[in-house]
Amino acid sequence: MRGTLAGPLIALLFLTSGCDHNPMGTVDQRGNAPSVSAFSISPVGVRIDTIPAVNGLYPFNATVSARVVDADGAGDIGTVKAQALSPAGDIVAEADLHDDGVAPDVSAGDGLFTGTLHLNFARSDVGIYRIVYSASDRESLTGTSAIRSFSVIHRASPPWLYNLSAPDTVVVPSRETLNFRLSVAVGDSDGLADIRDVTLRVIGSSSSASVLHLLDNGSTSSADSVAGDGIYSIGLSVSDSSTIRKRYTLQFQAVDKAGDTSATLSHFLTIQ
Repeated sequence: MRGTLAGPLIALLFLTSGCDHNPMGTVDQRGNAPSVSAFSISPVGVRIDTIPAVNGLYPFNATVSARVVDADGAGDIGTVKAQALSPAGDIVAEADLHDDGVAPDVSAGDGLFTGTLHLNFARSDVGIYRIVYSASDRESLTGTSAIRSFSVIHRASPPWLYNLSAPDTVVVPSRETLNFRLSVAVGDSDGLADIRDVTLRVIGSSSSASVLHLLDNGSTSSADSVAGDGIYSIGLSVSDSSTIRKRYTLQFQAVDKAGDTSATLSHFLTIQ
């Protein structure tokens, strides 16, 4: 009997040696990551003024899709994902994409994976957002990511300036330095978080740095009192000089994140 079993046993060992088996009992020789192409987002942009606000935020759903191909076969595709990145690069939403014919997917098994990104925007969350698509197979091999962008805008609503606090005349003592403060309040219907910059242009100055930036950070270095109160400030220092004593035009202006600018607020300052 021993002689009759040896042949089949050796053949069995020969067939099984050197082969890796998955838990299902089939030989796994895969090693190709899936690839992503024909990726899209609909709509490609949104104006949040057209969306009813919910608890101060504007909900927005975007349909995203991508065609995914795996050289090891469609059955080897594990997960397909889409992530929405803010202009600052933070992940603000993500979704799993499917090819199962269940809405928003149209047709099962056609290689086009579809899903829905659920986003919520504040009025100040304008800018260019990016959608990053990626696909992994059942061995966790991830293909090269693909990127699409979409824009978030709102109705043009420029900021405005008011309550300027600035002296009309300052007198610099002989051989001394005089420090003084300028401040201006800024308003924006989209909220103070929408303010990108507040500038001061000094006309008549011999200095090449004629454009200065006011801050609302509560720091003594910028002569600001309270951070985030909408009052932007700057501290100026003037030293005794024969060339410094004259009349200047100070022009204040604010710009928001959408690039809309306020009207220029002008003020005359005489240094004696």
